[in-house]
Amino acid sequence: MKLHYRRLVYGIFVLLFLIIAPSLALYTAGYRFNLSNRSIERTGAIAISTEPSEVGVLINQEKVEQLTPFRLNNILPGEYDIEINTPEYYGWHKKLKVVSNLTTFLKDLRLIKKQLPTLSSSGNINLLAVPPNSQNLIFSTYDQLSEEKILLKEIKKEPVDITGATQTLNGIDFIEFSPHNQEILLGEPGTDDRGFVIVKANNGDIENLNTIDKLGFTELHWDTRNQNLLYGLRRSVLYRLNRAAKTIRPVLAKDISSYLVSGDDLLYTENSQNECTLNYFDITDKENKNNENTLDLPGPCRYNLLPYNDSKLILYNLATGQFFIVDINILTSNKDEASTADFRGRADAFHVNPETGQLLFYNDFEMWAYSPNLNQAELITRYGQRIDQAEWHPDGQHIIYIVDGNLRAIELDDRDVRNDFVLVGTGTVERFAQGDNETIYFIGTIGHQKGLFELEI
Repeated sequence: MKLHYRRLVYGIFVLLFLIIAPSLALYTAGYRFNLSNRSIERTGAIAISTEPSEVGVLINQEKVEQLTPFRLNNILPGEYDIEINTPEYYGWHKKLKVVSNLTTFLKDLRLIKKQLPTLSSSGNINLLAVPPNSQNLIFSTYDQLSEEKILLKEIKKEPVDITGATQTLNGIDFIEFSPHNQEILLGEPGTDDRGFVIVKANNGDIENLNTIDKLGFTELHWDTRNQNLLYGLRRSVLYRLNRAAKTIRPVLAKDISSYLVSGDDLLYTENSQNECTLNYFDITDKENKNNENTLDLPGPCRYNLLPYNDSKLILYNLATGQFFIVDINILTSNKDEASTADFRGRADAFHVNPETGQLLFYNDFEMWAYSPNLNQAELITRYGQRIDQAEWHPDGQHIIYIVDGNLRAIELDDRDVRNDFVLVGTGTVERFAQGDNETIYFIGTIGHQKGLFELEI
């Protein structure tokens, strides 16, 4: 071969090398040519896992060969339409954005099962309560011809009547769970001489507090740190009820309208001379030297004191619906400093997520989630109909709620539009309580059946 031909071939190979080598290096490093914007971009990845696993996924209407869980690499940056459809579960759809050199995660996505509810107990249902982390449900039934009955139902088993020889209770109200969620405090409605009982969540044993309480309390609440101690209010005097010793003793005589006890710390609201204040009292301080820390509150003085976490308190005004989250330490530390609320809003009810500490609150038409770490609230959803009840689901990914008599579930993932599912669309659901991670109980009517229903999701 002549010299100039050899030089030509050599030049061609050098040119090809200079073209191909960088391209291979860029390809190996995850760069691709993006036809949509005609530029070279570094790719990202999508990783998807679901509960249950081994379900099919569509990305931009094309079926992915792998079943979940899987990871797709070398995905060009952009927005992708993710869709999951399987006959046994509600469909899930969302647009997710892929960014260069990053992985977009859809981690442990909980799919909600399509299931018809089953009737657990027919008739009129009043009480409905499931203690956190319990396998048992406490509920009550009543009719016009007999007294109200309290029943214990283990999840997926038949209910058992536990009323026994307890006193006659009519129109039982749920008051609160014990500090360790092992017991439930129940009481009769009314404002004077109410009857109270405690139900053990594990076996349904009932303790009649009237054997100790001879005074007839108008209010009764647990010490948030000790399930053997309860505090009752009777004619402006607060009493301590010791279940173990079966004794009652007075603690404080003030114009108390609401109260909360945690160990030796008593917080209470007082309406004195048309002024409403939040006050701190040290129960161990018999000489009352430290009872000077107060916080002025807007009226009317009709507050509920709700524990939020170890250092925060929710002050909820029953008359206006306004609530305030305040730092308890400001009242208990004996510091002379003005206090302002960490956060304030308006709500009809609350529910605390025990895992994250987030506070779910809702009013007639809006549902919000408050994060204590960020000290701000995020709007979850807004409706044209009244929101009747809302709670965090134990999976940490959804909120279960009732709107317009329909039982629904909305996801917390706020990327794109939140998926919102109608679980029971009869328009007749009144209240619900959540059992384990897979079971919801609700009171309602389906067809000609009325009573307590069980729904597996």
